[in-house]
Amino acid sequence: MKNKTTIVAIIFLIACAAFALNAEAKVVNERIYIVPAGDVDMKLAESLKEALPGYMPTVVRIEIVPREALPETAYDASRKQYNADSILKYMQKKVPLDIRVEVAFVLVDVDLYSPGSDFVYGISNAPKAMSVMSLYRIRNEFYGNEPDNKLLLKRATRQALYEIGNAWGLGQCPDPKCVMNHSVNSLDPDKKKIAFCHECKNKLRERSFNPLIQAALPVLK
Repeated sequence: MKNKTTIVAIIFLIACAAFALNAEAKVVNERIYIVPAGDVDMKLAESLKEALPGYMPTVVRIEIVPREALPETAYDASRKQYNADSILKYMQKKVPLDIRVEVAFVLVDVDLYSPGSDFVYGISNAPKAMSVMSLYRIRNEFYGNEPDNKLLLKRATRQALYEIGNAWGLGQCPDPKCVMNHSVNSLDPDKKKIAFCHECKNKLRERSFNPLIQAALPVLK
């Protein structure tokens, strides 16, 4: 009798895990906060809010929080750039998060750098579930071309997904088409899909499975 009960329990756990792995969404109270900082186009922020849920493999609520000021101490006059690390540290104090179910990305429209780099599109702090990303270098006009709002939204969506993924601990992906693939130069991002690969999708789903389903996952692997 005991063996039969064990077998039934294992079958149940496998069924739960199989369902969870194949589901395109899960019902959890996860939130993504867009934090506008400085002079940011709020129409673009709203467009990001509308676009992002369609690319997430999980059910999330996306909210735009009140605009924050950029910290003056983050500006390096000699470089004419803002220190992304300084902005991130400042915003971590201004926007407290429940890192179990919340993540935030700070949206700016200034040129960013990180110590040791000429520039960065954005940076993330996974333990704090927060990122900062800039529109500055993904604007078409930065490269001497005509403004293109549709292309800007595509690039911003792709970059936001990358930063959200990093903030949730995904890290870089070897798949060149995955949104989590690291961009080496300014042309690389446009080569990537605006989508997580299958492996990255599963990682995002697994991170929020309840303990019962998580216990069953090793059975399938």
